[in-house]
Amino acid sequence: MNKVLFALALSLILLISGCSFSKYYEFEEGVFCLDDDGNELCDKDEPEEVELDSKNLYEFEDGKFCIDVDKNKVCDEDEETEDEPKEDSVLGGKVVDNSTGETPDSDKTEHELCLEKYDIEPGTVIHRYATWDPFRDDSLAEQLEEVGYLVYKDRIGVDAKETYDASDLMKECFAGAYTEKDFLPPEYICSSNKDHIKDSSYADLRTFAEDCQDAAVV
Repeated sequence: MNKVLFALALSLILLISGCSFSKYYEFEEGVFCLDDDGNELCDKDEPEEVELDSKNLYEFEDGKFCIDVDKNKVCDEDEETEDEPKEDSVLGGKVVDNSTGETPDSDKTEHELCLEKYDIEPGTVIHRYATWDPFRDDSLAEQLEEVGYLVYKDRIGVDAKETYDASDLMKECFAGAYTEKDFLPPEYICSSNKDHIKDSSYADLRTFAEDCQDAAVV
């Protein structure tokens, strides 16, 4: 009788021990960790389960999902929040993109866009000359360039004497600002504010170029 009781007690101890040890996983020889679900992975290393509503998931790649609560087919973590500062700042009454330092086309004047079409920078002095001019002298414009001012050469008419046909640049960007006929070139026009000057000395022309450089684009 005593032997039977001893055997039952021993079996019970082994059973309890077995159940107890079954909660542990030997991840290194002689080293154990808690493994309640018996998946041979330490419980502390298992990722936390997150409850997700399948209605708020967006499949951005085949078999890959992200949270998209507002259902605009953009992962919520990629959307710009309202609290984040915007990249644009205001400079001189115009919006400037800080990433490029340039003014967006939508905020540029018609004249600015016209200048860009001909690759002309604001503050440039446009030197209008004629090949038929018997007194042609480009030295003043060249002197401006030598001291760092921007100069753009624009031809008046053709080689035939006293032809005043304006260039496409004049017609598109400076209508009403340039002299159309009956004058002796050269003529100088500021690309920014469309001011013009004729019959000038170098001193006058340099002052004109300086003012043009600082002028706002109309």
